[in-house]
Amino acid sequence: MCIRVSDRTLLAQGWQQYDTEEDAWYFGIWINTERLETFTYAEGDTHHVIAPNVEAFRAELARLYQYHPQAPAFISIDPQAGVVTRHFERKPEV
Repeated sequence: MCIRVSDRTLLAQGWQQYDTEEDAWYFGIWINTERLETFTYAEGDTHHVIAPNVEAFRAELARLYQYHPQAPAFISIDPQAGVVTRHFERKPEV
């Protein structure tokens, strides 16, 4: 039996999607700062971390952020000035 969970369902439960360059239908990372949990889905495999305390959760976030750099939420381009600006959302933290 397969259960599909949409981003909307996770967002309503306090989860935040952490955007990476790897995001695709087969890969995603979600973080719940209230429950001190992270959840990674990669090609059918899942990795669910429930941190026992804030210090352990911060260490888990640092590990995630090191191995999965954040992708920009959007990019703006000023062709006249030749400037490309990458805009990032705030990373989840405690």
